Amino acid sequence: MFVFLKKGCTFAPDFKNQLIMKNIKSIVPFLSLVVLSFSFVSCEKEKIAPVVNHNHPAKTVSVEYRITSLTGDITVNYLAPCQGLPGLNPVETQINKTTHTITFDCYTGTFLSIEAWNNDYSKNEIILEIFVDGEIFQTGTLNHNLNKAVASGTYY
Repeated sequence: MFVFLKKGCTFAPDFKNQLIMKNIKSIVPFLSLVVLSFSFVSCEKEKIAPVVNHNHPAKTVSVEYRITSLTGDITVNYLAPCQGLPGLNPVETQINKTTHTITFDCYTGTFLSIEAWNNDYSKNEIILEIFVDGEIFQTGTLNHNLNKAVASGTYY
């Protein structure tokens, strides 16, 4: 590794090259990671248009939200038609009965949603049901971690 030039003098030409190679070896993985991360950052998600089935045009259906509460003191948020506004819109109401129903008409392909929780923050049971044209479509019961019952989905 050392080369003797003159008596008493030494020179180490390989030492400098080894130091450079060690630095390059430690930098290469880091640079590879940087290049790889830029390749993921520049990716774009493909946007896919929703499927529209022209063979089955939207038809009017009858929707019924059924609410059953053990306490009879709950708050309910649901989507329903509002006079003068298109589509379904959020509505919040207080219900002071153990059973309650909300009915309206809408078109197939509409997102339906209802959620409810006890006003006294208890874990008493709440059952939510969504019926479409008299048949059960979605159900939900109280989630004890969230203290909320939810039922939702798009009916086609």
